[in-house]
Amino acid sequence: MLTGSVSAYADETVNAGSKAEATSLETVQVTARNRNTRTENRNSYTTSAMRTTTGLSLSPKETPQSVSVITKRQMSDQGITSMEDALKTTTGINVIRDTGTARFQSRGFYIDQIEEDGISSVVPGAVANPMYDAQSSTDLAVYDHIEVVRGATGLTQANGEPGGTVNAVRKRPTSQTQIQGDLMFNRFGTARATIDASGSLNEAKNLRGRVVGVASRDGSFKDSAAGNTFTLYGVMDAQLGEN
Repeated sequence: MLTGSVSAYADETVNAGSKAEATSLETVQVTARNRNTRTENRNSYTTSAMRTTTGLSLSPKETPQSVSVITKRQMSDQGITSMEDALKTTTGINVIRDTGTARFQSRGFYIDQIEEDGISSVVPGAVANPMYDAQSSTDLAVYDHIEVVRGATGLTQANGEPGGTVNAVRKRPTSQTQIQGDLMFNRFGTARATIDASGSLNEAKNLRGRVVGVASRDGSFKDSAAGNTFTLYGVMDAQLGEN
């Protein structure tokens, strides 16, 4: 005699999605402050963000290296017009003068990596070539600020010079019209005039331009040591879309 049992189960799963009502969540608005690296028109000797070390817009406090920034306000207040004068005010930088040339050192090494807007412009700095002049041939009137990193910048530069990196960030056009002028004189006979004009070139303000002009007669405390310098800088920005 054989005995067996069979169990039957019914699927009682209820489709909750068909009966549940759709719930709308409240709109969440997230706001943040844009970290602008520009220092122009800001009454500060520091910047809210810099990019030289990591390529990211980080504040000097958040940057994981020893850094300094020479802002436009500092250059204006102290009458800084050359890269040599700017780096003389920077912590940890040694400016070496020899036969009319200038070299920069940090942590015992020459700073051979001098950039403009983050683009490397290598200046040879071997001890065997002491006559190379590490100064930028461009007047500082065209720069918004100068970022200095002490130590290797291997995250953004493949060679990662051990001395450090100097990054000169140029001025960009502004959407608001502004015209500025400066006159400078000193007791050694130096006379300098600067004009800076910037603004939108159309009503939509998606095309902007800027022109900087400098005329300088460079005097010196030494006899028969003088020269004339003329600089003209122009740049345009175009906004291709709303974003």
